[in-house]
Amino acid sequence: MIEIDHLSKSYGTHQVIKDVSLSIEAGEVLAIIGRSGSGKSTLLRCLNGLEQINGGALRVDGQAVSYDKRSLRQLRKRVAMVFQSYNLFPHLSAQDNVALAPRIVGKLERKASLDIAHEMLGRVGLSDKHNAYPRDLSGGQQQRVAIARALAVRPEILLLDEVTAALDPELVGEVLKVLGDLAGEGLTMVLVTHEIAFARKAANRVAFMHEGRIHEIGPADDIIGNPQTPELQRFLASVIA
Repeated sequence: MIEIDHLSKSYGTHQVIKDVSLSIEAGEVLAIIGRSGSGKSTLLRCLNGLEQINGGALRVDGQAVSYDKRSLRQLRKRVAMVFQSYNLFPHLSAQDNVALAPRIVGKLERKASLDIAHEMLGRVGLSDKHNAYPRDLSGGQQQRVAIARALAVRPEILLLDEVTAALDPELVGEVLKVLGDLAGEGLTMVLVTHEIAFARKAANRVAFMHEGRIHEIGPADDIIGNPQTPELQRFLASVIA
């Protein structure tokens, strides 16, 4: 589904991603872990065309990623992204936040877009919050609305960038449950996370990024339960302690 071939990304003279190669199969859940500044979020943004690569190649379902407006629009119908901050429109209800993408991107009428919004809010456990505004929702509920909004375009791939990082600890569980349900449904997902226990449970594979490179990658139980390099051992010790 995703092929990354010797990808590099720099900002000026600072190289953030260094010669990364990776393949992700349809229906796979890949968790990317690593310290802040290791290139995790930048790699995720490259997959959605939010960052333009400087070297190598990137293909989604065999199609090379291009950066003209039409190609990016088509890419983002297939590859949706959820960010650490919810980015909900405060003046719109939950259902209208979710319905916006089907209406604008899919050119659907209001009723059809609201039908999709109700379906997706149901998928994330918010059937009773259609008319609630962001100010009336907890952080966990707002993040679930953001996930529903991403699902509303019916993507083939869902990218998630530290979606629990801004939440209070007691709200993390409700978001992780939604992601676990999506993983069980066979949606292809790539997630950057510090939730090591969740990565081990939900992901097929875990990739550890260190200084812009994929330092270790393999089955989740192997990577987390039996780290091979001092760098990964130190990282896991710091986040699991």
